[in-house]
Amino acid sequence: MRTLIQWQIDIPMPPPEAKQTNQVWTVCFRPDGDQVLVGVADFIFVYSCSSGELMNKIKGHKDTVYCLAYSKDGQRFASGGADNTVVIWSAEGQGLLKYTHNDKIQALSFNPVL
Repeated sequence: MRTLIQWQIDIPMPPPEAKQTNQVWTVCFRPDGDQVLVGVADFIFVYSCSSGELMNKIKGHKDTVYCLAYSKDGQRFASGGADNTVVIWSAEGQGLLKYTHNDKIQALSFNPVL
């Protein structure tokens, strides 16, 4: 099997006192296949699938982003993380709603009908 590097990500390593690494915890494609979201540490990176270009870098969590999900129409996406929050975002990366829970958010999904 041959592996080709499609995208190069230049992410600075977090300081040791942050006690986290730049591990990818989640990946989610927009329903039309045009963009991909990548959860790395407490950031969400938005990439163009056709060019591999970093389109947006979003910080809305205070701890690791564990899960991402797009809505059926691709107009919104949600993120959940170790900071016990779920954030609903516009497709442009603007935070719309924030929910707090009692525990870490490790999975989430939009209603496929709505």
